[in-house]
Parts: sequence; C-alpha cells; structure tokens
Amino acid sequence: MVRPHPVGGVDYPKTFQQLVAWFPDDVACLKYLAALRWPDGFVCPACGSDRYWRTATARWMCADCGRQTSVTAGTIFHRTRTPLATWFAAVWFITSQKNGVSALGLQRVLGFGSYETAWAWLHKLRVEARFLYHNEQRLFPSNPVQRPTAPLSWDFRPGQHSTTDSLALGLNVQPWGQWDWPLTLSTPERAVLELLDELPKHESFRQVDKLIEGLSNLRPHGLQKLLTDCRSVKVKRLFFFFADRHQHAWAKRIKKDAIDLGKGKRMLIHGGKLNSTYQITVPEDLNGVP
Repeated sequence: MVRPHPVGGVDYPKTFQQLVAWFPDDVACLKYLAALRWPDGFVCPACGSDRYWRTATARWMCADCGRQTSVTAGTIFHRTRTPLATWFAAVWFITSQKNGVSALGLQRVLGFGSYETAWAWLHKLRVEARFLYHNEQRLFPSNPVQRPTAPLSWDFRPGQHSTTDSLALGLNVQPWGQWDWPLTLSTPERAVLELLDELPKHESFRQVDKLIEGLSNLRPHGLQKLLTDCRSVKVKRLFFFFADRHQHAWAKRIKKDAIDLGKGKRMLIHGGKLNSTYQITVPEDLNGVP
C-alpha cells in the first residue's frame, strides 16, 4: 500500500538512533536511494527492461541493452567524494529542526573543520534560508553591515575601513547565488555574539549552550576586539557565562578586565536563577560548569 505521506520510523528515520542504525555506510544509503527511485524495482531508463546486475562501481547495468545507471544521477549526491552517510546525516539534521538550522549547528554536529564549509553545505542542500536582521548599530556601532549582498567596502565611509581587514571586523565575504554576488557573512566569532543577541526571545538557552560547547576553535584575538566593540552588556555577560561553563582554551586568552560588563542585575528569563558572577538570570540547570 502506498502511503499518501511518509511516516517517521517507517519511511525515514525518526530519531538520531534510527539514523545511525539505518545508514551505517554507503551500501545502506545506496539501497535506500534505490528503493526511493525504483519503488517497484529497477527499470532501465533506456529500454524499459527490469533485468539487471550490480557492477563493482555500485551501478545498475541493464542485462538487455547494457546501459549503466547510477542511483544518485540527477541528485546532489552524484559523484560526491563525501560519504553518503555524512550527506544523510546532514539532511536528517536540517529537516528535523523545527526552528531551522544554523551553519554553526551543522558544523558542530557533523564535525566540519570550518564554518564556511558548513555554510556551503547548507547552500548546496538548497535549504530555504532565513536571514536575520541584527541591529548592527546597537551591537557593533563601529562596523555595521547594512548591505549584506554587496561588496564589504560599500558599508564604510571612504578611509574608514578596507576589505583587507574584514576578518578583524568579524566579517567574511563569500560568492553567493547565480551571479556570485559578494555575500557578507559573520565569522564564527561574530556569529556567536549575534546569536547571543537573540536570547531569550528568538533562541533557547539550551540550543545556544550546545552550540558553544562545540566551538573549541574560536580566535581569541578576534573575540577580544569584537567584545571591546560590542555595545550590548547582555551579550557580553552571556558570552562570558557560557565561556566559563565550557572552559574552552581560547577563553583563557581573553582579557576580561578590558571588557566593560556594565553594572547592576539583568533579568533575562522569568523563574531563572541569578548567576552571581555576571548578575544575570539563567535557567537553573545551566547555572554551573557541566
């Protein structure tokens, strides 16, 4: 019986444990793709024969006309050098997130070496992107981004900055779209502070906590400059709160005394616990080193 809608746990893995069990290697992934592509069994696209054998290169060869067909032809998986199990994990992770997925989150889960690689994967998978507007005048008044799809130099007055020091500003430029428009992206260091600016209205404490837990390769020099430039007391206090929780090596190289953390208490969530070090209310179960 053909179901009108796919069923989790039957037609696709519903949990991460099922994902790992169903797709341990490329062989399992190819078998799954073949079942999706030919639900009634292989049919040669050239002659219509259903007689075939599998080749050593994981292709389906028609026994009548000899045509070889790849199950990945016409898909994003075709001729990839990345294990299909990694692709499947990326697709599952992205589609299982109710509130969308960030490049930082994908980088942490799949162990990508760079933020740029994770962003490129999101672009390849043609995920519907949701670009968030950050009030850069409030967060980084000295280097706002007002035109994200234009050359970085357009955002500054003549002589104010050059694109050669974009990394120092926490910015990076990547080609984007059919015409390779210069898309200005935040570096991981800047993205973390922008993410903290979304707490608690648009991001959850636990999601942010998990993301920062996996960020072991941030650049302390870049963070120092961004924290100095950052105008938000909330963001800076939250940054050091999470940095203390996870004890990353880069956190020890940041001069906290040089950062203005403001005065007074800040209530960020109702029913939370006051963190005595940074004078902010946080979820009680996060108020300490994990």
